[in-house]
Amino acid sequence: MTFAKTIAVLTVSLMCIHCSDSGSGDAGPNYPGSTENEFSLLFNGVDGHGTAGDISATLGDPVEVFSISIWFKAVDAPAAGATMLHLNPEFQSGRNSMQVRLYWETSNQVAFHITPDFEGDPGAILTADVTEPQEWNHLVLTFDAGAASGNVAMYLNGAAEASGDQGSALIPVGNIVFAREGASKNYFHGYLDEVAFWDSRLGGEEIEAVYNDGTPKNVRFDIPGYESADSVTGLWRMGDENFSGEQNVSARV
Repeated sequence: MTFAKTIAVLTVSLMCIHCSDSGSGDAGPNYPGSTENEFSLLFNGVDGHGTAGDISATLGDPVEVFSISIWFKAVDAPAAGATMLHLNPEFQSGRNSMQVRLYWETSNQVAFHITPDFEGDPGAILTADVTEPQEWNHLVLTFDAGAASGNVAMYLNGAAEASGDQGSALIPVGNIVFAREGASKNYFHGYLDEVAFWDSRLGGEEIEAVYNDGTPKNVRFDIPGYESADSVTGLWRMGDENFSGEQNVSARV
């Protein structure tokens, strides 16, 4: 299969990654026995985080539609506010700008906040209860400014959890950051894996196929029920080999 788009890959040489090497041998959700996903990254909850470049390079300008998929597993009971993904972490008071943030509202509830103007528009906040935070879980977040209603939605482990309205396109400002809010707070202590961005809104059937009963698949390839490989604009495999054959992180966890 020939890819028409360049896939953004998180690499040590190009982007700042500060990860903790636990030595625990805990790999991705379908390890052992998988040739597709043998690694994940463990963030230490103190200063561990990863940056992944400018938002507009992955989602365009303006941002009118996206889907985001992320696998996660907490080490301990997640702290309230601990952030797994933050778009535009450089926000400063007085600077009207978009925010997209995935964080822990409580130790067993995740929240997805999206707004076109952090100071002037509350945007939408969706939540989902996570029964077993210390086990592998999968989230998909979707946004479509052009939808008549239900512009934003959250799916947990293949099932729809919540939806809401936020119909304004986002003007991208800042970078994509993993495992931290802002410049230096609310670090996430746990594993992240197989983070993907699409410039389209995945439907329920495709999201269920991506979840694949808890076994992640490489979303650069179509599989039964999922035909959006050509819409992937960013993929961070968190340790597995990328398409050039190079390791995109250095630590196996």
